[in-house]
Amino acid sequence: MAWNNNNRGQGSYPRKQNDYAYSGNFNAPFAQNRQGYQSMAQNQQAPKKSGANYTKIKKGGAEGFYAISAWRKTRYGLMTAKAFPCQEKGGGVVTHKGKEKGHEHIRYAVDVVMNGQSQTYFCLFRVDTQKILINELGLCISPNGSGYTSSGKCARGFFGSPFKK
Repeated sequence: MAWNNNNRGQGSYPRKQNDYAYSGNFNAPFAQNRQGYQSMAQNQQAPKKSGANYTKIKKGGAEGFYAISAWRKTRYGLMTAKAFPCQEKGGGVVTHKGKEKGHEHIRYAVDVVMNGQSQTYFCLFRVDTQKILINELGLCISPNGSGYTSSGKCARGFFGSPFKK
């Protein structure tokens, strides 16, 4: 008799009682360990690991611009960032206009706190996309993103590595 995969234990060797490979119950040794994993609902989203909050400034020289606070969960702990527009000596906001594509940017000071250590970075806030790119860290703060934290709070925005499609 020629051997093929449809024989299921009818070959020339005897069948064992606890041989899971031929009993048709392929995941039997792992069935007890998977019960906790299977109890989570299928349609439940994974909790967010980063977020950003954009607030319009109502008073002062930077009135009408955004104050941004962002947070990010890393394997080393919680990373937080607060960004505010840089003020000129006369009271206005420092703006830049790109020569090639003509995008308008505003200079922002981003204060990043990680493991109790604070560092300030000067970055550009692009007005049309409302994104801040921190080149030194390779991170981006963006208003795009939604979801819920592990405690159930609604979180908007994104603070993480930039990517383009």
